[in-house]
This record gives sequence, structure tokens and C-alpha cells, in this order.
Amino acid sequence: MSTSEPVFRDRKIVIPWKVQPDLAGNRFILGRMRFARFGTSNGVPFKTFELSEGATQSDDYTYIPDATFDSAVRTQDFNHGYSSRYRVGDRFNSVAVDNNPSRLMVYGRGIYTNVGNTQQYRGGFQPPIGDIFWAHRESYVNPGSFLQPGMSDYDRQVWSRTKPRLRYADAFIFLKEIGETPLMLKDTADLFSRDFRSIGGFVDRQEPWIIKSKELADHYLNANFGWAPFLGDLGKFHKVYQNGQKLLAKLAKENSQPVRKKTIIKAESTKELIASGNYGGYNSISYPIHCFPVSFPSHFFVAPPSWELWEEQSTHVSGVGRFSYYRAEFDMGSPDASTAWNTIQRYLTLYGLRINPITLYRAMPWTWLFDWFTGFGQYVEYLNDSVIDQIMSDYCFVMQTQITTRRFIQDLPFASGTVRLVFERHSVSKQREKVSPPSFFNPPGEGLTPWQLSILASLRLSKRTVRTSGPR
Repeated sequence: MSTSEPVFRDRKIVIPWKVQPDLAGNRFILGRMRFARFGTSNGVPFKTFELSEGATQSDDYTYIPDATFDSAVRTQDFNHGYSSRYRVGDRFNSVAVDNNPSRLMVYGRGIYTNVGNTQQYRGGFQPPIGDIFWAHRESYVNPGSFLQPGMSDYDRQVWSRTKPRLRYADAFIFLKEIGETPLMLKDTADLFSRDFRSIGGFVDRQEPWIIKSKELADHYLNANFGWAPFLGDLGKFHKVYQNGQKLLAKLAKENSQPVRKKTIIKAESTKELIASGNYGGYNSISYPIHCFPVSFPSHFFVAPPSWELWEEQSTHVSGVGRFSYYRAEFDMGSPDASTAWNTIQRYLTLYGLRINPITLYRAMPWTWLFDWFTGFGQYVEYLNDSVIDQIMSDYCFVMQTQITTRRFIQDLPFASGTVRLVFERHSVSKQREKVSPPSFFNPPGEGLTPWQLSILASLRLSKRTVRTSGPR
């Protein structure tokens, strides 16, 4: 069998109807209406609820389960010539749908009396059947397909977070931009001074206390292009200074050795009300509730029944990669490892002072903006890693698990008390895909973040010339 041949496995979980005691043919029996009958016994009046005269089994309320309500699991992976296919790696897709059904597929079984106490319904209710439960969101996974969330937007992040890290500071860029520090301090002082005077500080108020949009943009850009990178670089230098020997020992130990690394890209949960509604006004003769095969008489309710459809979704995206690198200065088995030149080279690498293509690229103005719309910067970094640092990838994967719960809530305000029926359907989507090396023709797919949009808006308002290599 070819190593790239997909292997499908389907396991359909069907409710074992043959063990159900409440079946009429292929139908589930929900219940039956009973009517009040008055009489006397030994002179004492009584009232009972009985079936209508001549009632037969055909008068039972029944329903046929919706075929899409079955639970199912479908998996697709690739054969590698091993018996334990799932654990070997490569592409993997799996969809599981679980409906969490009641054993008898009959919910809310009980005795319900109408407002006038002249009629009773003895029985329960069915799961909602039809589009109302599922068709409000096309993203819900059909167990017979692989319509799963895409993961290509995470490739860049997984690759950059799992590959080896040789540089722990950006000293070259810091030294290039150190000349901008006095101007940054002056801009900040001017902005605060102008704002302070506008509210009457030290002198009589000369102008209304209004911070103009241009001033806000100047403040924002000065913080993101000046103070944030400056203080961030100082923090990196402090950490490297404190842990320099440990970091050098780590880089030497991992040199030319495969290192496996995991990273978490996203872990979030959402809850959303997709749709809601009721079934008409108070003067309705009956209500077409979704959990009953026919319209239910309105005189059983004190208010119109209502429903809500909720969706809860949790998404977990992670990455794993195994890389190796080789730098001659970190080869401690080499006779030249202890020379002054190699010692200096190790510190230059650690502090980010080596002059190489990616360092020069990042030091150029406006390349940060170019990288927001293209994959050129990461491609330059990939070439630098491959040629200069000799970073090689054994494998790199992105994994995503998405758990979706659809919850249909039916409120039935019976005369005897409100009954709430809750029906759930779960889907679990698991995926694993290979991450390809960065390419110039592989731009960021996730779009601009709110922070990036705010930077662009501030540049438009401020109309300043950005002199640094960009926000970091």
C-alpha cells in the first residue's frame, strides 16, 4: 500500500431499538391524550381521565427518529506501513458526533393537565427534528464529511515558535536605534507639557482642555515605536545578563541535536445565542412545538411556549516540531571551542549582534509593515536559518481540536408548571496537518489584528515619519 494513501474508518453508533420497550414498529411511542369522565360511586361523585371511547394503538402519539440524530465517528489518516497508524504522525482528521440521547429517546415523561382540568396528556416529548436544530450554522460538521476548520493561518506561528531560538536579545537593532532615544524623550516631554498646559498647569489656561486626535496618535506611536521596544530590549538584556551562562550551556548542549518543542497557539471558548422564538399569540388554537410530532393544544399552556438555540465552542490549537541546528562556535567538542574568537562569537549570537541577512532586514525601516501583508520577512529568516544557522526540520505539525455543543432549550409553560426540556448535540473535530517551511508566496492569512489596525490609523492621523524599525 502506498505511504500516501488515505485510510478511511467509519464507526456509526446507532441506538439499539430492539431493546426499547416503547416501540410500535419502527416508531417510538410518546404518549396519549386522556379525557375527563365524571360519575358517582355509592353516591360519591368522582372524576377520572380515560382514553376516548374506541381508542386504539393508532391513537398513540409516535415519531420516527431523525436519521441525522444518530451518533457517528469518522476518521481519515494515512497509512505508513505500521499497525499503529494513529500514533505515527502525518495528516489526521477525525469527526465525532454524539447526541447524548435519552435511553428511550423520550424526554420529560409525565402527566400534564390542561387549564380547565378536563384533559390530560400522559407521556413525553421527542428530540427536535428538522432544520430548526442544526441548519442555523453551516459550520456544524456533518458526520459523513470533513468540513473542518482550516488551519493554514497558524502555519507561520507554529513554525516560528517551535524552531530553535539562538538569539535572546536584539542588540544590533537596539544600537542602531539608540540615537533616536533623545528625540523620543523630547517628543514625550513636549506632548506631556502641552497637555499639562492645556489644563492650566503652572500658567493660566491658554486653550480648552481638549486632547486632539493628532496628539493622541502621536502619544500612541511614540509608545509603540519608542518606549515599548526600548524598554523591551532593556528587559531582554537584563534576562540575558542574569542567565547568560545557562543559555550558552543550553545552546551548546542542543547544538546538532534534534530538539522537540511544543507550543500552544490558541485556547479559547465562546458561547452564542444563535436563534430564539415562540409559537404565536395567546389566542392560538395549538402550538407547533418542535419536540412533538403534531401541534400541541394551546389550552394546556398558560403562555405561548418558547425556545432558544445556543452554541458553545471550545478551540485548542497547538503545534509541535523537531528541529536541529549547527553552529561551529557552539561545538564544544571542537579543538577551537575555547578560543577567544569562538567565545566572542557565542556572545554575539546570544545577544543578537551578529550581522546577517535577517538582522539587516529587520533593521531597515518599514519592513515591519511589509511583513504585515507578505511572507517575505519570514522567508528571509527561513533562508538565514537554513544557510547560516543550518537549522533543519525533522517534522513540524499543527493540531486543532474543536468541540462544539448545540443546545436546544424548549420551555413549555403548562398549567401545572413550566417544564424545560434541554437537547444537546456534540461534535468533536480533531485535525493534524504538516507545516511547510515559510515561503514568500505564503502571506499571513489571519488578516490584520486590531492592534495593527490601530497602528495604521495612528500613522494616518499623526502623519509622522517613523524612524525606527517598527513596533516589536
